[in-house]
Amino acid sequence: MLSLDDEAVSSTVHRAMEEEEETTEFSDSQILRDTLIIYGGIFAGVFLLYCWLRLRHPKTYAIRNWVEGIQTELAKDQFGFLSWLWKVHGINEEDLMNECGMDAVCFVRTVRMGFRISAVGVFNMIWLLPVYYTAEESSETEDITDTVVKMTIAHLPSGSSRLYATIIAAYFVFGYAMYLIYEEFTWYIEMRHKFLRKTLPKNYTVFCRNIPKEYQNNELLEKFFARSFGAENVLEARVPLKLPQLEKAVAEREEALDNLEHALAMFQKDGQRPSYKAKQDKKKFCGKKEEVDSIEYFSHELEEANDDVQTRIGNLQAIASGSSHLEEPATKETGKSRSFKSAMSFVGGSEDGQVYPSGFVVFKKIGTASAALQMVHHQQPFAMEIVEAPDPDAVFWGNIGRTHKDLQLGKLASFAATSVLCIFWTIPMSFFASLSNVEAVREDIDFLDDLFNDYPGLVPVFEQLAPFFVVIFNAMLPIILEKFTLLEGPISSGVVASSTFVKLAAFMIIQTFFVSAISGSIFQAINDIIDDWTEIIDLLANALPAQGTYFMQIVIVTTTMGMIFELPRLVPAIMAALRNCIGPNLTEKERKKTAFGLRPITDPSPFLFPKFTSQLVLYFMVLFVYAVISPLTPLITGMCFLFMMSMHKHQFIFIYPAHFDSGGKLWANFIQIILSCMLIAQITILGLLGLKKAGKQIPIFIPLLVISILFSMYIRQMHFRVAQYLPTHEALTEEDSLRDKEFDFNFLRGAYVQPALGV
Repeated sequence: MLSLDDEAVSSTVHRAMEEEEETTEFSDSQILRDTLIIYGGIFAGVFLLYCWLRLRHPKTYAIRNWVEGIQTELAKDQFGFLSWLWKVHGINEEDLMNECGMDAVCFVRTVRMGFRISAVGVFNMIWLLPVYYTAEESSETEDITDTVVKMTIAHLPSGSSRLYATIIAAYFVFGYAMYLIYEEFTWYIEMRHKFLRKTLPKNYTVFCRNIPKEYQNNELLEKFFARSFGAENVLEARVPLKLPQLEKAVAEREEALDNLEHALAMFQKDGQRPSYKAKQDKKKFCGKKEEVDSIEYFSHELEEANDDVQTRIGNLQAIASGSSHLEEPATKETGKSRSFKSAMSFVGGSEDGQVYPSGFVVFKKIGTASAALQMVHHQQPFAMEIVEAPDPDAVFWGNIGRTHKDLQLGKLASFAATSVLCIFWTIPMSFFASLSNVEAVREDIDFLDDLFNDYPGLVPVFEQLAPFFVVIFNAMLPIILEKFTLLEGPISSGVVASSTFVKLAAFMIIQTFFVSAISGSIFQAINDIIDDWTEIIDLLANALPAQGTYFMQIVIVTTTMGMIFELPRLVPAIMAALRNCIGPNLTEKERKKTAFGLRPITDPSPFLFPKFTSQLVLYFMVLFVYAVISPLTPLITGMCFLFMMSMHKHQFIFIYPAHFDSGGKLWANFIQIILSCMLIAQITILGLLGLKKAGKQIPIFIPLLVISILFSMYIRQMHFRVAQYLPTHEALTEEDSLRDKEFDFNFLRGAYVQPALGV
């Protein structure tokens, strides 16, 4: 028998073990509180530092106020230390669209839409929280003691009459979301048509791929479309050529020009003519070198390069136009004339001059171009396929000549690579999601269980690192998926952005949301399910809303990390500093050029619309699913949306120029995905109501799902098509307004000539 002292010691040890076990279990309230303290503190510190830096270093944080070529009047006023947060919203949308582009305006309005839906969620939160928190006690929910979990639907017993509140809240959230989508589409169609009426080369041009051989030159392609639309409506056609040798010659010419400018700058700076060690025999890879006068040498090199390029261009233009006449180019070495046969070899034998099965057709009327986009032009499938032309400067000329077979294989390879990546991406996403509930994962991974037993202080660390790891891994996705997209043979940066966004959005929904949610539930409940499979109903009903804390963490961490990298511009500033140290800086032209992959501060990278818009897809998905399940979620998403509105609008005004504006194409893709997200969220809520045995409430919820399906079908019928093209009536109205004026077609002529041919 144990003595009284032994019993006392045993009791003390037992209590100590229980207390230790309790201290290693961290509730949702503690996790959310720690997340807000840690990331909120980081956010506040970096934000205040930025507010000080932006006023102290305006040349770094207000580039569009002083850099020639991207200057805007909107960036003249930097506003105050904190007042920029609200004063940027005083700039009207028309000015923002003119100076920053429609893509920027659409992105800001998308963020604003998320904020407005969150605001309705916050309104619901005011009365949903007490409904959930004060729910009647039952054996099913008696183990729920955490404050945050008690404020979710998990605290309601099965069959509770309080589930009517969930249904009412869902009608508010999804009803308002559908109203906003309808209203935003009305605005989008109006602005999209306004964009399509602009006198831009892309609005008067179409890109034609898979051109039959009998039309593969400028004149014949122009005649083909002249027969369809009238010769008076077709300005010109441009069939690109394969130009590896010409492009090489142009690059050598540019190098000679840069070297000459550098030599002249050195002479002007030092007053001494610089010298250069040139090879005596250029044909030899390693030969003797002699010291020559740099200015004289590069002047001679440039003169020879100009003659070479000019001759090549003349002959290639003859090929593109279908002419058999070729000029006899002078040789670079002797200056003597070549024979006609030699001239053919000059452009043909070296692969230059091969005609691509695609081209650009430029029309004189904007309505004709719009009509051409919507018509079938050939009886053979895929032949004479017409798509929208990109901006001339955004064309990927290397992909212009890809054949139909090559494009189909590229799309197949891209799809296969994306699918394989999606499967393997499940592994890290599942692991990171499991870390959000350490007590569940330690039962499945022995070495982590031992680690946490030895170092219990690591438990909260891992629970905070879980969403951080998710955000870091997701940051790699745009780079990887863009590489996959390039396999598809996109003809412009806009096509790359659109395709990459769709892939990213799919990853956000499948991996970051569903895999994370399912992984958290399975790791938490798998042992209980094995013991009693009927427990799956109650376990899923409680685990799904409990995952709301994890997704609130992801939203907070994503917003914080986005702010850290976006506002202080640490990466661009470091790259610019390195570029100033190791890059050429003697001439103004050299200082403006990217060197060794390092951009100067005056040349900001374009805004990554696919990356940031796909993040919004995740935010909306979390908001739709958890707005009525975990009412605290809209408060978190609302604050994040509110800050992002100010942050991104500020960056569009002060940092990012409106290069290659697509006219809000990504917005249409976003709405298509959001319509699906809304339906997925409602089906998820319906399943949860079924698990909660809400037999009386489900018949009331089903009409909302039916209305949402009908709304989605209605929007998909014509809204996207109407927004994609300029209507005939508006095109004719625009043409009538230009009829009385002398319209100058010079901005269209030669707009789609290959850069190497246009030098």
